[in-house]
Amino acid sequence: MEWSLDVDGIRLYGNEYTYKPAEDSLILYSRLRRILRGYSVVYDVGTGSGIISLIAGRNGVYSIGIDTIYDATLYAYKNSVLNGLDEYMDNICGDMLEMLRLDLDDLLLVSNPPYLPGTYEYPCDILYIGGMGGIEVIRRLIEYFSISKASEMYFVTSSYTDMDNIIRLSPEFKVVIEKIDEIRIMSEIIYLYRVRHVSST
Repeated sequence: MEWSLDVDGIRLYGNEYTYKPAEDSLILYSRLRRILRGYSVVYDVGTGSGIISLIAGRNGVYSIGIDTIYDATLYAYKNSVLNGLDEYMDNICGDMLEMLRLDLDDLLLVSNPPYLPGTYEYPCDILYIGGMGGIEVIRRLIEYFSISKASEMYFVTSSYTDMDNIIRLSPEFKVVIEKIDEIRIMSEIIYLYRVRHVSST
């Protein structure tokens, strides 16, 4: 079933296989304009409906939206055309990291990954479930970031995510991971993290 949503003047469409922006998207969105300053390329990993890429485009920044789900990739493209921002966006359907270049300067990584702990029982679970501890995708993101020339990475997690295991990886990957914002939604807390290379701190 198709859904539609308006986010700050951006019209979005998607279906049950396309992540619908919620509070976790909005904590990232609320800071994005400041985060984008000084960057020419954004990798929007797990783009979903394309909301982050669309906001980047509205601020004149080119983005590549990546998602493993074909429907999400298709809707992200449709939403870019619908909002007149397709010249600022390209969309790729495939593995979230393997096709990305490592050597781009002025590169920013942004992701609202699946971060809830659990196992995959239904097709739509891939939108929310990040494996045991909710950290499988986050770990891969940090591993990719550690060998890239990207200056920073921002990602969203939850109080249900086993972030202690991720923080312990900081020395191995030579990165600094810091919590920079949070919002409470009933019993859950949504966190926004920033990752930087040790040499840039």
